[in-house]
Amino acid sequence: MTDAKPASMTDEAVVEVAYPDDLRRIEQAAVNAWPALETAEIAGGWLWRFAKGGSQRANSVSTLTFADGELDRAIDAAEQRYAERRTPPMFQVSSVSEPAGLDTRLAQRGYRKQDSCFTMVKAVPPLAHFGVKPDLPGVEWTFQPSSQWVKIYQSVLDGPRRLALPAILERLPWPRTFFLYRKRGLSFATALAINEDGMVCIECVATREEGRRRGAARALLQGVELWAQEEGAHTLYLMVRTSNAPALALYRSLGYQAVGNYHFRVRDLPPVVDHLTPGLVLKTAPLMATDGATIDTAALPGRTILVVYPYTGQPGVPDPPGWDNIPGAHGSTPEATGFRDLHADFAERGARVLGLSAQDPEWQREAVARLGLPYQLLSDADFVFQAAHDLPTFQAGGQTFLGRLTLIVRDGTVEHLFHPIQDPVTHATEVLAWLDGHPLEQECG
Repeated sequence: MTDAKPASMTDEAVVEVAYPDDLRRIEQAAVNAWPALETAEIAGGWLWRFAKGGSQRANSVSTLTFADGELDRAIDAAEQRYAERRTPPMFQVSSVSEPAGLDTRLAQRGYRKQDSCFTMVKAVPPLAHFGVKPDLPGVEWTFQPSSQWVKIYQSVLDGPRRLALPAILERLPWPRTFFLYRKRGLSFATALAINEDGMVCIECVATREEGRRRGAARALLQGVELWAQEEGAHTLYLMVRTSNAPALALYRSLGYQAVGNYHFRVRDLPPVVDHLTPGLVLKTAPLMATDGATIDTAALPGRTILVVYPYTGQPGVPDPPGWDNIPGAHGSTPEATGFRDLHADFAERGARVLGLSAQDPEWQREAVARLGLPYQLLSDADFVFQAAHDLPTFQAGGQTFLGRLTLIVRDGTVEHLFHPIQDPVTHATEVLAWLDGHPLEQECG
């Protein structure tokens, strides 16, 4: 058992299971239900998993069984594998993880905690529970994902997870079924069910924004329950973040109970940017700007200040989980307003300013309007620019964010890199000072 429970455990009662091995069987079935693209056994039972751009589960060490007596040696082995792929090491620590003391040891080694989740279960009622087969209008299911199913589920994922999804779907075990909710010819919501030894894992519950709070997810879960009955299954289970109050309320109303909990421990790697050296020619990567234009930074003439930032918040919208504990995550708004306040000075020196993040254009347009930014923000929501130039990233709340850095680019070629940025608040002044020390050559008349 782990020696530390998530702080949010007080928000939801966890039913004690009679036999921990029952919970371990469920957790192991969940590992099998959402397969990683690469796996390896370490520590005589831990499962190292990697799927660049996939979910946290598919990119973390499953710690259900431990036979190696040296904990630090096992952690070292996992870290080495992730280091070879330039990916932050991550561990999934559950209420049935082994060995005891794992969570404490990871914290001592600099791993921060993120994304606490519940494992919730429900017994599959017998067919007689319904008496007759229920009518579930709008619920469709197939053995293969339709294009509409993929489109809807990808719409709730960030860029890297969208890219990894097709490969993961190809590896899903059988029997499995894809559920789609349609109304008036439009598709609104998805779910996925995978059966292993009578335990049905529910995954990929997602609803388009305009279809939420209209009963779509409830109808799909009822469809999964009917399928589980026809499969002869005895248990339904799913995983949900402890912070997802609407989902928790829905699952509780359908009879699901929390029987376990887990969270992730991740250790941020120092970002590797030694390849972004002066003389690097940018690759073509057209991006949507906040004015609706498409801009390719590799094709811009003259000097461009490309300010790469993780995330700008919005009033009343909470930051991603664990944001306060991530070094360098805060500071994008004062950084942006710093370049706003000195925008005329940059223009006098012949330099255009552009911001770049992985947020979508609509979110960025809100920031431009609210902050009064006189320059454009570019959206790399599909991580096209990031992948082309191997920019550093980090994760929070199940999403991927760009690491903070600034590039001075001239005619598509890198002139200078600012990284790390010690103080986003004064960074614009730092860049302006660099420009003063490296003025553009004057043309002869």
